[in-house]
Amino acid sequence: MGVDREPGREDRIVSSFAGDPEMRELIGYFVEELPKRTRALEEAWKSADLGSLRRIAHQLKGAAGGYGFDTIGQAAGELEVCARDAPVGEDRVRFLESQVRRLVDLCSRAAADSHAE
Repeated sequence: MGVDREPGREDRIVSSFAGDPEMRELIGYFVEELPKRTRALEEAWKSADLGSLRRIAHQLKGAAGGYGFDTIGQAAGELEVCARDAPVGEDRVRFLESQVRRLVDLCSRAAADSHAE
């Protein structure tokens, strides 16, 4: 399920705080940790561990917003709600899978700054 493509510069998501010199290093650390978080999301999904899926999405929602990645934070929040509230059934599974894929894709596109290669 992993997202294997390397995003082009135009596909990248840049922090709204990228211009703040005091945030630059922190944003870099956050972006460096995203692959670890997306692997954890994918593992939780593959093992049908909805509790872990909700927890990871909740943590990512808060962290992403704090580092200026509102799009990622919003997608994580939507996944968290869906994992918690969606009715059980095949539609829920398909919708959850699409939410996980969307969040992993967004995370793979995060860049510490607009000059990232």
